[in-house]
Amino acid sequence: MTRILEVDPRDDGALRAWYDVLHAGAIGDRTAPIVSTYPAMAYSLRYPGPTLRRLAVAADEGGQSVGALLFELPLKEALATVAVEIDVPPPHRRRGLGSALWAWALERAERENRTI
Repeated sequence: MTRILEVDPRDDGALRAWYDVLHAGAIGDRTAPIVSTYPAMAYSLRYPGPTLRRLAVAADEGGQSVGALLFELPLKEALATVAVEIDVPPPHRRRGLGSALWAWALERAERENRTI
């Protein structure tokens, strides 16, 4: 069973597992992907700045991250919107993980009174 979980950015193991899935999904089957480094991503999640708040969200199956969502809330401009990135590594694609992450993003955006 797939669970969609927010990842605590202070939990090094969980955050690294989430990032590894995000990275694998972002580069899988893509010609020229652009992906932030783990230190840069971890810092941005742990120490949000005044213009953007980011949430790491994982699709979890049996304690293993199999899909990743980066949920970004602007704090200065475009306050009615959120940006999302959904990445699923090639071995886990076509199983509804991206759709489950998208559904979570839609629900959270609605709770924040924002649109994607």
